[in-house]
Amino acid sequence: MFTGIIKDIGKIVKIDNYENYKIFTVTTNLPLEEINIGDSISVNGACQTVISKSTNLFSFQTIKDTLACTNLSDLQYGDFVNLEPAMSIKDKLDGHLVSGHVDLKTKIIEIRKENQPLYLKFFMPQEAKIYVVPKGSIAIDGISLTIQEIGNKFIRVGLIDQTINTTTLKYKKQGDNVNIEFDMIGKYVIQYMNNLNLQNSNKDDILLEKLKQNGFI
Repeated sequence: MFTGIIKDIGKIVKIDNYENYKIFTVTTNLPLEEINIGDSISVNGACQTVISKSTNLFSFQTIKDTLACTNLSDLQYGDFVNLEPAMSIKDKLDGHLVSGHVDLKTKIIEIRKENQPLYLKFFMPQEAKIYVVPKGSIAIDGISLTIQEIGNKFIRVGLIDQTINTTTLKYKKQGDNVNIEFDMIGKYVIQYMNNLNLQNSNKDDILLEKLKQNGFI
């Protein structure tokens, strides 16, 4: 589990390509002495497992399924990534709860600077808009952000200088891919309501069948 508060910007220094996976090696200022092999680290919002480490380097393996649905497939030598170690029970909960399970890979369709705020607009498929609400939380490349506007097939967020300077969003360009994770609580509520509606629908079907069998309809 993560908070969506980025702890470091890492740099990709090696990529090993295999048939069904890649192994990425990253330089970081994270306190790696506190991170064990097998621990989870959010990389651009995708939960990855540390498979090796040294003083200021760690490596993680990404399988083809994850590569297919995240922007980790876009990473090249020298690229920067957002990093956040998994939270512990004693950690203060800033941001919002993030699982590190990417729901959607989408594109930046507009970058606009208005005095201090930097506004980013992202493509949002119509079928995914059920998961977003105005002023609600969303994780973009692992960063906990607030939705400022929801439009026709887009959402917009605003960034203060602190967020720009401490995340990889300062390197992004129009057309770049980002990882989206919708609010966890919202997803559970929607799933519950869908299941409830399905159960009620099934009950209605059973009632109609009984009425038919007994000649009432």
